[in-house]
Amino acid sequence: MIRAVFFDVGNVVLYFSHQRMCRQLAAATGAASEAVRREIFDSGFAVRYDRGEVDTRDFVARLEGLAGRRLDPALVRQAACEIFSVNSGVAAVIDALARGGVTLGVLSNTCEVHSSYALERFEVFRHLRHRVFSHQVGAVKPEPAIFRAAHQAAGCAPEECFFTDDRPEFTAAARRAGLDAETFRGARYLRRQLARRGLPVDP
Repeated sequence: MIRAVFFDVGNVVLYFSHQRMCRQLAAATGAASEAVRREIFDSGFAVRYDRGEVDTRDFVARLEGLAGRRLDPALVRQAACEIFSVNSGVAAVIDALARGGVTLGVLSNTCEVHSSYALERFEVFRHLRHRVFSHQVGAVKPEPAIFRAAHQAAGCAPEECFFTDDRPEFTAAARRAGLDAETFRGARYLRRQLARRGLPVDP
């Protein structure tokens, strides 16, 4: 029996664009978008940020090194974070599950600046009480530790947790960790998968 449902954030609960983030950070730093991508993503810094090995001050400092000048942290945050929009179909599924009393949470590879922004900005997170962000637990998908953190946060056995993620390699890792998991293929498909498991997803 499924007692808790966990959602990935990026391209499941919220749509996002790393390409837009690089463009906006380029405008903020005066560097080329490709240079920002190399500095943040291709270098491996983003994974370290997601894992919590570095923090937002380090993120701003790295961009200041690229820019060759001091930057306003608030403007960096704005450029880095205004890349999200809510998936209304998934938000409706979450609302239905919440009305049915299902324990809900997020399980996401997410850095501090993005998680704090999402929690402040999007109302859907009021239902997602168990928040397993990689930067807080010190582990990233597909590592077993992050899935263990999720079912422990919900107070459930692994097999009592359902997880959906848009990346098949992460749903496969969740299954290896003992969770019930399905690759996200849209809100309608997700609703069918949850209904098959007896969960209250009617609008």
